[in-house]
Amino acid sequence: MKACLAALACLGVAATLTPASAYYKTVTIDGDFSDWADVPVIDSDPADNPGSVDIGDIKVANDENFLYIYYTSYDSLALSTFISIDYDSDVSTGYDVFGMGLIGSEAAWQNDFPFQQQAGVFNNGLGLTGEFFGSGAALIAPYGDFPEHELAISLDIAFGFTGIPVFDDADFDLLLWTDVGAGDVSSKISYTLSVPEPTSAAIVLLGALGTATRRRN
Repeated sequence: MKACLAALACLGVAATLTPASAYYKTVTIDGDFSDWADVPVIDSDPADNPGSVDIGDIKVANDENFLYIYYTSYDSLALSTFISIDYDSDVSTGYDVFGMGLIGSEAAWQNDFPFQQQAGVFNNGLGLTGEFFGSGAALIAPYGDFPEHELAISLDIAFGFTGIPVFDDADFDLLLWTDVGAGDVSSKISYTLSVPEPTSAAIVLLGALGTATRRRN
């Protein structure tokens, strides 16, 4: 995954426009949400599951090591919030949450607990590997029923048994949802891993290389 991001970083020097669904930032998972102040809301779900887990605003960011997710919860109820990732953006190859045809999830977390999904199977028992705790668990703060949460998922995690990286592509879909109460689900979020914006020195270097190439030709 880091090699993939490095390649994207090289492309970023030539084209600095970043997709709206990509935001490069390092977030400290400590329950202090000030890190998220400049990150745009990527999905805002209305209050529609009263008295139970009711998903609100969602923000997503990444750096070269982790995917970061922030979400709010109406009524401060948040336990049994699921995060599901469709790593190949193909509904047919993964677990179709609520049969809604939004995503086909292969990797999922209940709060911070990781598990692996497949088509027609909520949990295939094969798990994930890698950070955190060797199981692909998410690092979450705070844990429990609170109005705001933030978590980090390692970009180096892999599917148990096959060892295939979860983030073998910079593009993927994710969904936040719960099955408690009447149930609640966010919109499908299509995310592209971001890379740092090129420095002025890098842009100057690229220009110099381009000039040198033209002269040789």
